Amino acid sequence: MHPDTWHGEARQRTVRRGMVRRGKARRGMAWHRCGGRNSSFRPPPEGTLMKRRRRLPPAIWAKRRQETWRRDEGRCCGPYCGDAPALPLEVAHIDHIVPLSKGGTNDMANLRTLCRRCHVLRADIAHQGMIAAALRDGIIPADWRPLVWEG
Repeated sequence: MHPDTWHGEARQRTVRRGMVRRGKARRGMAWHRCGGRNSSFRPPPEGTLMKRRRRLPPAIWAKRRQETWRRDEGRCCGPYCGDAPALPLEVAHIDHIVPLSKGGTNDMANLRTLCRRCHVLRADIAHQGMIAAALRDGIIPADWRPLVWEG
């Protein structure tokens, strides 16, 4: 790889004085010159962390969250809430059907409204951190394991 080129979108880089840090932490990081004298490439400001963004910026996420909640009419799309009343936006959970970690997107088609109980009981490793708090708050019963659902 030529040191004046910009490769590997998945790699994390930190910019410092016209140099780019490339590589993985285990292998060690190396500083490479980014852009030559005649190059049109200008690096971002010093100290900027260059990483492929998965999460939406907060302002855009707030709008997407509200759009999803409106589309679902504020109702939980989980398996346990059938005819339950609509949830206020402040307590509704917006869930990714296919998680970002598994290649999902932030498109409206991949988002749905869930209540806290249905969100906690969804069979996804990323949701396991919510179980202890839900047990403490009485949201789910002590024998919650049979209630876990795929989806």
